[in-house]
Amino acid sequence: MLLNQSIIFNQLSVQEKEFVGEIIELASELATYSFLGILDGTIQIEEEKNKGVIELLFEKDGKSILLNDANDEDLCSIFKSIKD
Repeated sequence: MLLNQSIIFNQLSVQEKEFVGEIIELASELATYSFLGILDGTIQIEEEKNKGVIELLFEKDGKSILLNDANDEDLCSIFKSIKD
């Protein structure tokens, strides 16, 4: 499959290759933003009224840091500031 995609891509003009690259970049940014939105709790993954909470922890030497603390800047905003 990857070989066929490579063959087709290599037959594209420079302008078409750039356009495909832009589509890939946009798709990866949207996927990342959506995933971070799920971690932030701004994108719902369940329809129930009583929703769960996703916590992203970094643990080292017996200490834990909550990386998606609702009281801090959300991950989507951090990602957007890096992209802009």
